[in-house]
Amino acid sequence: MARRETNGGSCCMMWLVLVLAAMLIWLLLIAFSAEGSALDRRVAAAPILLTYLAISALFAWHANWDVLDRLLYQRDLEVLQHLGPIEAYSSMISDTREPLYLGFAWVASQISDTHQVLFACIAIFAGILQLIALAALQNSRQISIVWILTVSMGLYTGYVSVIARQGLSMALIFLGVLVWLIYGRRAWAACILAAAALFHWSAIPVVVLLAVFLMFPVSRRILLGFWVVFAGMFVLSLNRVLLEPLSVYIPSLAAYTSEGLAAVYESGTNRTDFLIFSGLILLCGLVADRYLTLPAWYASIVNVFIFLNLYFVLFGFIYYSDRLAAYSWYFAPIILALPVAAIRGAVGRILFFAICCVVLIYSVAWGPVGELINLTSS
Repeated sequence: MARRETNGGSCCMMWLVLVLAAMLIWLLLIAFSAEGSALDRRVAAAPILLTYLAISALFAWHANWDVLDRLLYQRDLEVLQHLGPIEAYSSMISDTREPLYLGFAWVASQISDTHQVLFACIAIFAGILQLIALAALQNSRQISIVWILTVSMGLYTGYVSVIARQGLSMALIFLGVLVWLIYGRRAWAACILAAAALFHWSAIPVVVLLAVFLMFPVSRRILLGFWVVFAGMFVLSLNRVLLEPLSVYIPSLAAYTSEGLAAVYESGTNRTDFLIFSGLILLCGLVADRYLTLPAWYASIVNVFIFLNLYFVLFGFIYYSDRLAAYSWYFAPIILALPVAAIRGAVGRILFFAICCVVLIYSVAWGPVGELINLTSS
């Protein structure tokens, strides 16, 4: 039996290696394709998109089995599996569960009551939402590099494999923002953002404030001013001094500043590594927007990142503050990768392929692809 499992794992690893090798060849062809050619069109990115969508679904199936969140979601499935849709809604809405998550979980429970199926479905659905958003980009190079970086960074795979409701909510927020900024379809974008809140109640303040920001944009100079001030408060822990007293009036704030969480979330609060990571993304976006020729909406994406990151730097003193930062970090791949694909000429094409290679190597050596290989070969 052990030998059969080892052989199965080796076979899976071999297939993954072959798939990644084929991806590199395809990326090489895309990199040096002529503008306007078949390989330059958005549809040419389909093999890359589908491959990494499958990888993210497999990762969501196999990873994080020992995380408590997955077991709690499985409990939902076990209850929902034996209920009809109306019964499920009436029984669980009384527990203040999010209605769209409830509907999604009920559909998944009719397939299986295991958390593996639920999280694979979440990865596929969130991935489809992400790819619909990326369809707004101009060519196969832009779409490919943004999607590869999205999956390889680990944030996307981490959320779709553990934190189901927020993972779906963030995918909808990303789609809503791009529909608003690129297509200008504000009514559609508003509906998508509302759906994000109905997947995860905690996203309501983010969605409401983001909608107001999109309707009444603030200049970047003001945004940066607030970010610098809040980052200074973050470093000096003044955000805790000024805002923690509000926990008396805000139950959710009290829950996430409780000392009881210190034993569960051992990474601490006001984490400077999170702040530095946010600052590097911001710096890259500012430099790219200043010196490269990019779509007009790129500047607005950078502004959205700054605005959403204010939520993190202001409330970084709570436990699980990475879940606040994730709303802004979700835009990191498009901020970081789009400028690479926008560089023209031979230098730009060489740089595009080189960075794709680096990202793929990182994904295999330290990222979700490597973890998937280890999980399937063990």
